Amino acid sequence: MIHITIQTRTVEAAEQLAKHLIEKQLLQFATLDTDHEELSLVDGQLHRDKQLLLQGMTKALLYREVEAASYALLGDDVVRIHAGPITHMDPWLNAPTGTSSQSIAMKKQLIILLICVLASAMEAKAQFSNRLDAVQWVQQGDMQLRLGNSEQALRLYTMAVETDRGFADAYMKRAALYERLGQPQMAMADLNQALALNPYSEYIYDRRAKVKLLLNDVKGADEDWSAAIQLHPYDNLLRESRIDAWLAAGEVERAIEQLDSLLLDKPKDVLLLLKSGAASLEMGDARTALKSFDAARTQSPRLAIVHDLRGVALMRQNLWKDALAALDSAVLLDPYFDLAWYNRGLVNLQLGNAKRARADMDKALTFAAVRTSSSNGRCCASRMAI
Repeated sequence: MIHITIQTRTVEAAEQLAKHLIEKQLLQFATLDTDHEELSLVDGQLHRDKQLLLQGMTKALLYREVEAASYALLGDDVVRIHAGPITHMDPWLNAPTGTSSQSIAMKKQLIILLICVLASAMEAKAQFSNRLDAVQWVQQGDMQLRLGNSEQALRLYTMAVETDRGFADAYMKRAALYERLGQPQMAMADLNQALALNPYSEYIYDRRAKVKLLLNDVKGADEDWSAAIQLHPYDNLLRESRIDAWLAAGEVERAIEQLDSLLLDKPKDVLLLLKSGAASLEMGDARTALKSFDAARTQSPRLAIVHDLRGVALMRQNLWKDALAALDSAVLLDPYFDLAWYNRGLVNLQLGNAKRARADMDKALTFAAVRTSSSNGRCCASRMAI
C-alpha cells in the first residue's frame, strides 16, 4: 500500500475526484485537508496559494491508474500528485505495549491489517499477471487480423476479455472486429463495457457514436459525440463527426452553423466544403452549394465526386448544359461512378437526348450492381439527385 496525496485548486474538484476514485475502488481511507497553503517567491515577495489536499491509500500497482484518472477528470485543476510507502498504519505501533486488554486488541487489529495488506498485494499481483496475459492475447489477435484470419483474431480477443474483464482495450479490439464483420449489435455491447471501464475516453464515445449511426440511432450518436467533445473540446474531428449525425437527423441548420465555424479554421478542407455544399442543397440553396463545390474543385480538380455534386447543384438551377459538362468530367475521372452516370442520364433526358439518357441509365444500373461499397459523399449525391 502507498499513501497518495492529490493537490487540487477547489473543494468541488477534490470532492468530485474523491467520489470517482472511491467508486472505482482506487482510493481507500480518503481524507480532505482544506487548510493548506503553498508558499512561493513572486518578485521577491512570499506568495500564498491556497490549495486542497485529497489524501488516502491505494495499491502501489494502481498508482498510474489513479494518476491517469485524476488528470482525465480534473485536467488543470490537479496541481500535482505525489505518493510514498506506508511504513506503519497508526502511531501507536511504535510504542511499547503491555498485556492489557487494550494492547491485545491493538495487536489483533495489527494482525488484521497485515493480512489485508498481504491479501491486497496478492490480488494486485494476480491482476498484473492477468493483464500481461490479456495483452499477449490481444497482440496475437492483431497478428492474425493482419494475416486475414478474422475468426482466429476474434477468438484471441475473446480470450483477452475473459482473462482480464477490466481491460478496456480488449473490448475495443473485439468491438472493432465485430463492426468489420457486420455485427454492430455485438460491437455495441463491447463498447458499452469499455466505456463503463473508462468513462473519460473521448475515443470510446467517438467509436460508439459511429456504431450507433450504423444502427440508425442518430440521437444516440449525437449524444455520444457531444460527450466526447465535452471531454476534448478542441478536437475538430469530433466536431466534424457530430455534423454527420446532425445531417442524418435532418438538423441541417445546426450542421451548417458548425461547418461555417470549422471552415474559418480550415477554408481549404475539401471534405468540409463538400459537406457544406450538401447541407446547402438540403436547405434548397443551390447557389451557395455551387460556391462550396467550386471551392472544392479548386482544391481537388481530379476528384470525381466534386464534379458530380457540382452537376447536381447546376441541375437544381436548371443550368442543364453546364450540369452536363460537370457530369462529363465526373464519369471521365471515374468511369465506374454509377451515381454520376445516373445524374448525367437525367440531364440528357432534360436536353432531349433520349438515347444517351438510356445508355447512361444502363451504365448506372450495371455499375451499381457490381459496386460493393459506397462513400458518404456518393450517398449524399443519391439523395440530392433530381
